Amino acid sequence: MRPLAGREPTSNHFLSPAPRTPKRHEKQRKESEASTTSESSQCSEASLDENGEPKVQYTIYKPHKNHKVLAGKLFNRNYNTRKAGKTRQNLKRVDRDEMSISIDEMNQSVHIDDAYMYKPSRDFRFCLGDYITPESCTSKPVFIRRTSIESVQPSETGVMTFDEIENESNGPLNVVDISQVLRAPHTFEWALLDISEWEDLEAQVNEMKESNKVCVQWLDTDFTRLSIDASRLVLGEKQPHGASVLMIVVERAILAKKEHLKILLNSDIAPSGPFSWQILRGLLKHANNLQEIVTILSKLVAEWKEGGIDAPECIDVHRSQKSRYELKRDLFQPAFNSMMLATAAQVMSAEKMATILRDEGMNSEEEEKFERIDFETDDFDFEDADEDKTPVPEKLKCVTCDCTKNSELFELDDSWQCRECLCRHIIDQIRAKCIPLEIPFVLGEGQSAYDILPAIIPLPLLNFYTKIAATEALANVDGGNIGECPSCKQLVHINHNEYNASACYSCGIHWCPSCEREPHFPMTCSAYSTWIEKWEKEYELHVLQKTENLKRIKCACEYTMEVREKASRFECGGCGRVFCPETMKMLEVAYWSRDEKTGAAVRRLETSTILPALSIETIVASKQIKKEFSEVCGEARKLRFSASKKTEFEKAVRKLKNTYAGVEKLRDIRKTVLTIVENGLAYVYMEKKQVASTIKPQLMQLMKQWLAIEAEIQHPRCDFQTRYEAIEKNLSKILEQFKQIDA
Repeated sequence: MRPLAGREPTSNHFLSPAPRTPKRHEKQRKESEASTTSESSQCSEASLDENGEPKVQYTIYKPHKNHKVLAGKLFNRNYNTRKAGKTRQNLKRVDRDEMSISIDEMNQSVHIDDAYMYKPSRDFRFCLGDYITPESCTSKPVFIRRTSIESVQPSETGVMTFDEIENESNGPLNVVDISQVLRAPHTFEWALLDISEWEDLEAQVNEMKESNKVCVQWLDTDFTRLSIDASRLVLGEKQPHGASVLMIVVERAILAKKEHLKILLNSDIAPSGPFSWQILRGLLKHANNLQEIVTILSKLVAEWKEGGIDAPECIDVHRSQKSRYELKRDLFQPAFNSMMLATAAQVMSAEKMATILRDEGMNSEEEEKFERIDFETDDFDFEDADEDKTPVPEKLKCVTCDCTKNSELFELDDSWQCRECLCRHIIDQIRAKCIPLEIPFVLGEGQSAYDILPAIIPLPLLNFYTKIAATEALANVDGGNIGECPSCKQLVHINHNEYNASACYSCGIHWCPSCEREPHFPMTCSAYSTWIEKWEKEYELHVLQKTENLKRIKCACEYTMEVREKASRFECGGCGRVFCPETMKMLEVAYWSRDEKTGAAVRRLETSTILPALSIETIVASKQIKKEFSEVCGEARKLRFSASKKTEFEKAVRKLKNTYAGVEKLRDIRKTVLTIVENGLAYVYMEKKQVASTIKPQLMQLMKQWLAIEAEIQHPRCDFQTRYEAIEKNLSKILEQFKQIDA
C-alpha cells in the first residue's frame, strides 16, 4: 500500500491501538481490592490494645548450641560431598498437596496459647523449636555433638523479659585474669630434623617407655604425635611434686619425600641467652636417635635453670597487688610459729592434679562413640551422579583460618583446626573459666585430651590451667577445702581447726586460710587487719623501739612506703631497691623491673648512689595503742622473732634433754606462749569485751612466768620442771577460754 500523495508517513501508522481491559476483569479487580482492604482493617483492629495503641508481638529465640553442626549435617544429606561434580538440584521431589497440608498444620501449631510455648508439628523432620535449650545449657562454648543430633531431647522454652535481659547484660563477667601467666618467662620453639636415615622410630619409643625417668605418650590415633615429659632429667631429685618444667613434643612430617621430625621445646624456663629455631636445629642436627634429642634438650634447660637468677614471684609497683606473704615473709616461717596451733595441709601434687584431668579427658569406647553418617540411605539421590568420574581427594584445612599445613592441623570430631587457632580458643576458654576445656579431639583408646595440650600452649599456661581445673574438680570433695599455699603456690587440702591456722606440708609455712595472712588466733581476720595496721605504723617490725617520725617515700617505681626516720636499712616493696632511710643512700645496686614489651622481670643496676625517689615527706608517727598493751606485746614479739634468742634457747634445751623428761617440747611451747600473749592482748584491746578483759591478767601472768623460764634456761633451778609444767597447764587453760569466747 502506498501512502497518500502529499503526505509523509508517521510512526502512528505502524502502531497498533492499546488493548482495552474487559469490564468483567475490571470488576473482579475492584472486588479483590475491596476484600483485601477489609481484611487489613480487621487485622489492624485486632492488633490494637484497649487504648487504641498498636500491639507489639515478639518472640525471642536462642540458637541451638549445635546449630553449625546441624546445618552441616543437613547439607551433607542434600549434597553428595564424596564426589566431585556440579551441585545437584531437586534431590527430593515434594508433593504440593503434602506441602499445603504441612503449612496448615504449622499455622495451627504456631498460634497455640498454651503458656507461650511453641509446639512444632510432628510431621516435620526438622524444626528449630525441637532444639531450643534452657539458658544454663548454653553457658559454655560447644564444638560438636557426641551423639546423633536427633537424640537431643527437647527442653522447656524459657521466656525472658526485657528486665531479665538487661540484668543479664549488665551483670559482672566471670573472667579470669591470665595476663601474668601469658607474660611469664618460657620457651616454646620448633625445629625440623631429617630422620630418613634413622632406624625404626617405634622401637625407640617403646624403649623409652620402659625408662622411669621420662613419661612418653602418643597424642593421636595415627601415632604421628608424641609427647615426652623430661622434667625429671632437668630437676633430678629436686622435683618436689611432679611439676613439669620440660615437655618435648615430637611430630612426624613428610617434606620433599623425606621423613622429618618436628621437635617442640616447651619449657617454663626462659633461655639464659639468645635462642631461636636456628640455634635449636643446630643443637639437634647431629642427633641419631630420639634418646639423644631428649638428653640434649634436658641438659640445655638444666643449664638455663642453673645460670638464671630467680626473680621475686610478684614484681609489681602497687601495694594492693602484692600479697601479705610477699611483703612480710618472716611472719609465716615455721621457725616463728607454733605447730600446736596449726593443722598440716597435705599438698595436692601437680602429678596428681594432672592425673585427675587426664582421667576426665580419657577416651572410653563405652562412653564416647562417634556418629557414623551412612551415605547409602534414601536421603541421598544418586541418579544424577556420574559413576565414571573418580572422586577428587579433599585437601585438609583449618576450619577457622583455612591453614593447609598438615603438620599444624589437629583432628576434631567434625573438622580440622590448626595449632594457632586452637591456642587462641584455649586461651579464650580459660579466660572465660570454661573448665574443663571442651575441645573434641579425636583420640585413640586410652588417650586423653589433656595430654595434647603441651603441643598447643606454653607450659606456664598449661600449669595454670591444671591448677584451676583441678580446683574445680575437687571443689565438691567432702572433708576439707582445696586452697593454695601462699609460698610454694601448691594446691593443698585444708582441714580447718579451731585455731584457723594451717601449715604447708611442703614448704612448712603457717598461714590463715581465710585471709591468707599470718596466724592470728584468737582475733578475727578483720580485727587482726586493723590491729596489725596500727602496730606497723607505730613500731618498726621486729624492733621494740618507738618511732617519733616517719618518712613517706615514693620510689622511682611508684611504690609508696612509710619507714622509720632513723632506720638503717629498708627494701622497696615494688622493685627491691635496698637503701638507708636516714641518709637515703643506696646499699645495693641491683633491683628488679618489668620489661615493657614482654612483661618479664628483668634484673637491672642502679647507677645513682642516692635512692631515685619521686617524693619524700616527713610525717608524725601515730600513737594508737595504749602503753600497757604495746609494751607487753612488743616484748613478746621481740622474743619470738629474734633469731639469736631462738637459737640460744634451742641450744640450751638440747643440753637439758637428758636431764629433764619432755623438755624438748619447750621449743614449741615457747612459740605458742609468745604468740598467744601477743595476739591475746591484741584481742582484748580490739574487742574490749567484759569477758575478754578477764583473760588480760592471766596473759600478763603467763608472760612473767615465761620470762623467768627463759632467763634461767642456761642454768635451771631445782624446781625447773615443775614450773614449766605449770606454764603448760596455764597455757591450755587460756586456750580453752578463748575457744569458749569464740563459740
